[in-house]
Amino acid sequence: PNQSNKLTKFLSSLGFTNVPIGGPVVGVLAAGSCFAFWPSMIKLCWPEELQNSVLGVDGNLSWLGDIYLAILLPVGIPIGFCAGMGIHYLLVETLTGAGKE
Repeated sequence: PNQSNKLTKFLSSLGFTNVPIGGPVVGVLAAGSCFAFWPSMIKLCWPEELQNSVLGVDGNLSWLGDIYLAILLPVGIPIGFCAGMGIHYLLVETLTGAGKE
């Protein structure tokens, strides 16, 4: 069974037709998972002096994940959804090859 087809039928039954799926899903997944990459990116991109001054000498980043899950995630998911929706409509003609002539 095609999951996308089931989702499309469900959304159509609610009155939503031609709802993009790909862009918003990518946006929500990016917003929901980005905090998992912060520790490695901070250690890779920040100089050691900055890491020590912001994070302390132990470099504990657990507070950053806690803040994201408590405060930023409820904001990040809707923003990721809307950004994905906008990117979808911005790139749909390019990606499908159905550009206006």
